[in-house]
Amino acid sequence: MKLTIEEIFDNPEKNIKWMCYNLLISVDSQVFNLSSQPMRERLIGGSYCYYCNGRYRTKSWIRCNSSIVLGMVTY
Repeated sequence: MKLTIEEIFDNPEKNIKWMCYNLLISVDSQVFNLSSQPMRERLIGGSYCYYCNGRYRTKSWIRCNSSIVLGMVTY
């Protein structure tokens, strides 16, 4: 079951699990920027990417460079 944007950002310390530069990734794998806007996945060169840190980055790159922030994110 996907959480709504309101549910995620009403209780971010329980619903945001990872952070990678300017991306926030929720416990149900939804990706948002720091302004709480959902990010769109792009297909570039055969890989699915998100715009992160000024460039399009693959999901595997984001996974390797993200930090667990569960319980620490507040607005």
